[in-house]
Amino acid sequence: IVISLLKSQTTKLREKIARRTEELKQAFTIDKLTHLPNRLQLFEAQSKHDSTSLALINIDRFNEINEIYGTHCGDQILQLVANEMVQWSIDKPVDMFKLHADEFAVLINKDTEDMNLTDQALVENIFSHWIIELLDRIRVKHFNISNQTIQITVSSGIVVNSKNPNTEAD
Repeated sequence: IVISLLKSQTTKLREKIARRTEELKQAFTIDKLTHLPNRLQLFEAQSKHDSTSLALINIDRFNEINEIYGTHCGDQILQLVANEMVQWSIDKPVDMFKLHADEFAVLINKDTEDMNLTDQALVENIFSHWIIELLDRIRVKHFNISNQTIQITVSSGIVVNSKNPNTEAD
């Protein structure tokens, strides 16, 4: 009976440790506010390839939104922008990431077989078109938060097939 109890407790303890380990992993790799993969996940995705295509997207004058409307409103803007980006990306071979502050990243998913990613001109044209489409989608959106209608603008740096995409896109 004692051995059976010890085995049961050991199993429960292992399960608890496994759950806690997964929770910690999530905390270090997922942005808590937007639930998007974070900067660490971006670096990991980029490390699998010699070169990547990346767009960094920044909400213009975000500090003013926080100052005028409060950080709670700013947080809601970040969540709504993330949702808008995820909806936009559903039919595209890209991965979305939330970086620091008000910055997001869009990375072409090189594992897809939907595109011929060896043709750099094609990739550049398609990726640029997609990012312009995304920026326009966000710019025309009116975010309703606490009886306030807020319209934002966003800026982006885009780089295609770069060995140093984070620096070049910035």
